[in-house]
Amino acid sequence: MVGGKLIEQMARYGDPSEFELPIPQKLDSTANMSYSGLLTSSKRKFYEGQQEGNFKSMYERDPADLSFKQLLNLSSSIQFGAFCQIQRKVSDVLAYLHAKDIPVNCLNLAGGVSCN
Repeated sequence: MVGGKLIEQMARYGDPSEFELPIPQKLDSTANMSYSGLLTSSKRKFYEGQQEGNFKSMYERDPADLSFKQLLNLSSSIQFGAFCQIQRKVSDVLAYLHAKDIPVNCLNLAGGVSCN
């Protein structure tokens, strides 16, 4: 199973508010999308955890320290961050096209994230 599909399935049962992850390219006004910052933050949360007093470096932490519920919540946070970026970028592009009086008959999303 591809990673994105697994994250999508797990995200359905998680709570995105447990792990605070950045919204990718929040300040970028182009239509380009990138998830590298989200990936880095997700890896840090996965390996370092969020429990106070239980901080371990990325290299000392055992991924098994996360409960199944935490994995569901982390997946939900990843999915939320990715979708926030998509929603914002699409909204910005549609507003730009509308301002230029360019009619839009359909919208296509392509690439790996669009499969989710």
